[in-house]
Order: sequence, then C-alpha cells, then structure tokens
Amino acid sequence: MKKFIIGVILATSISAVAMAADVSLVTDTSRNTTQGTTTTEFGIEAGVNNFNFSLLPTYDWDNEKVSTTELFAGYNFDLNLNKDNSVGISPYGKLLMNTDTADDKIIGLKTKYKF
Repeated sequence: MKKFIIGVILATSISAVAMAADVSLVTDTSRNTTQGTTTTEFGIEAGVNNFNFSLLPTYDWDNEKVSTTELFAGYNFDLNLNKDNSVGISPYGKLLMNTDTADDKIIGLKTKYKF
C-alpha cells in the first residue's frame, strides 16, 4: 500500500504541476493539547478550471512517521448575486488513507459568501 500511495503522490504532483493554472505548496501544523500530539499536514494543492485537487500527507511528529494521507477533489461554482456579492458552492470528495488501508471516504459541500 505504501508503494501505491507514493505512486499516487508522484503522479498527482507531476500532473498537477503540468496542467494546473494555480499550484500551491501548503503546510498546516497543529498541536492536540488533549492527546498531547503534534502533526503537520503538508503537500500540494492544484486548481484548473474551477476543479481543485490536493494530496496532503500528515506527519506525526510523536511517532516520526506519516500517519494518514488525504486525497481531495472538488469543483467550485460561483453564483454572482450582484457586482459586489457572490456565493461559492463547492461539492467535494475526500479519501483519508492510513499507511496500509483506506480509512475514511468523505463527501461534502462547502459554501462561501463573498461580500
């Protein structure tokens, strides 16, 4: 399974950079004070023609390994209410993978009001 995840990371990174208009390298470090753990989510986010893709492995600093990997795909719809206001609607799918198996499969809908 590790070889599969590494292959997906490489393929997504190469294809995202090749075709995407917007490519970002992102990090997000958080401390869970209840469990006493620190994790860093890092990876690549890419977008082209209102499609968004990301590949974000999570590094567990306490266990010194990648604990999960998030594969994300979504699409943005912008509804212009008038010249200053708009509503964004983004259906998405997310797959969280443990080092050996797929953990969670998530579908959702994000909204954003711009004013």
